Amino acid sequence: MIDEGWSQKDSRVETAVKPSMITRPGAQLLVVSCAGNEDSAYLDGKMDEGRALCELGATDTACYVEYSAPDDADPADEAVWAGCMPALGVTIDVATVRADFQTMDLADFRRSYLCQRPGVANPGWKLFTEQDYQEAIA
Repeated sequence: MIDEGWSQKDSRVETAVKPSMITRPGAQLLVVSCAGNEDSAYLDGKMDEGRALCELGATDTACYVEYSAPDDADPADEAVWAGCMPALGVTIDVATVRADFQTMDLADFRRSYLCQRPGVANPGWKLFTEQDYQEAIA
């Protein structure tokens, strides 16, 4: 198992682990993670590959499961949290997530809790939205 795959910059850990699994019939490698940041090339590749395999309906050699909020979801909406955190209210306390939402950088919260990729979690518009800007200059 590779936990927090987002922290891996390349496939070194996978190429180190896979040969040790070769002697086990039916061995499975699990890569588990919240969304990555700008340096998460390894996880980005895994996510792109997993999404592509799902689009193709390929299920014979890989399984891809993703719990993430839609790109346009309101990060303050607790119903959004419930939609992408299956353990919310079970092993994850809503009050703790609420406190983290109030104290964390929004991009970090969106990446860590809503599993949104960097372009969504941190689009670069901090003081006002791109739409507000476009309307102001029109």
